[in-house]
Amino acid sequence: MKKFKQENLGAAFLLLVPFVILMLLSQTVFKDLYFFEWTADHYYSYLWVAVFWLTAIGKLKFSIPLSAGNFVGVFAGQFLGDYIRNKNMAKITEAMTAEQQYQLQSHPGFQIWMNTLVIFLVSGLAISIYLGRKKQKKRKDSAL
Repeated sequence: MKKFKQENLGAAFLLLVPFVILMLLSQTVFKDLYFFEWTADHYYSYLWVAVFWLTAIGKLKFSIPLSAGNFVGVFAGQFLGDYIRNKNMAKITEAMTAEQQYQLQSHPGFQIWMNTLVIFLVSGLAISIYLGRKKQKKRKDSAL
């Protein structure tokens, strides 16, 4: 098991700042909004623990996208989720079954949040791989 690196602890705490900001916003400005309340009540699915641990062991290529993706994903989940839910609720008719009505009333915030996290993580890894290859090529070219 990898050990925490002392020099990475500052960055680990820094990457927790977006989580703290979201928690404060969820308890003040956005306290009455569904998805902000839900994610705060569920402690952001303890994603902050993974971000802290990954940063502390030096895996910034995972922790930075997760921290940024969580921040963006919670906002997207709330506001895009509200927009989609409102559009879907306008489609409800009396002729629909209870199941169809329920599906159109559900808030897709969680799915948007998870998709955002995956997109940020995959994008972050792709950028990391690209930059790593570019750096190797540069070293190879300078060695010649």
